[in-house]
Amino acid sequence: MGQVLEVKTKSKNPELAFRPVTKSRWRAFEQLFGTRGACGGCWCMTWRVKRTVFEKGKGPGNKRAMK
Repeated sequence: MGQVLEVKTKSKNPELAFRPVTKSRWRAFEQLFGTRGACGGCWCMTWRVKRTVFEKGKGPGNKRAMK
């Protein structure tokens, strides 16, 4: 079985805000994804390109493609 993660918050219904990634919000997107692009250089490109293109672009290539 998988590991169970328990998250505690101060409120029962924490507020979430979803905003489109625009040029003016790119820095916030980079901060959210961190230096490794969220999951080992993915930059959410695994859903957008063929597998071979994704693997070749891992890291900086996928970041450029997302931007």
